Amino acid sequence: MIYFIIEYLDELVFGVGEVAWPLIRDDLGLTYTQIGLLLSLPGIIAAFIEPFLGILGDVWKRRALILAGGIFFTISLFITSISKSFLLLLASLVIFFPSSGAFVSLSQASLMDSDTARHEQNMGAGLLQVQLES
Repeated sequence: MIYFIIEYLDELVFGVGEVAWPLIRDDLGLTYTQIGLLLSLPGIIAAFIEPFLGILGDVWKRRALILAGGIFFTISLFITSISKSFLLLLASLVIFFPSSGAFVSLSQASLMDSDTARHEQNMGAGLLQVQLES
């Protein structure tokens, strides 16, 4: 059950973040170029880091990586909440994206590995969640 809560939390944070961009832009006085960097650069950096986290999750202590991802996920959200500048917000998002990958992606992998007899049901529950959020 905890893995489903982690997935929901991640979707909630990303969903609220997407809706909040106009407010963030106005509060911090960001240009559209800065918003473009905030939306792209953390994802590009995470694309290079997350494959190594996935491999490490397969060969090392997955739970420790999930816990560390959750801690950094929380820290990045706190930094985001106190951000008063573009650079601090960028730093928080650069932390957030890979930590979300460790927290959520490895939780999803653990969910699939936890009960191999319920593979289809667990995947279906994730699809149901995505459908409900759409």
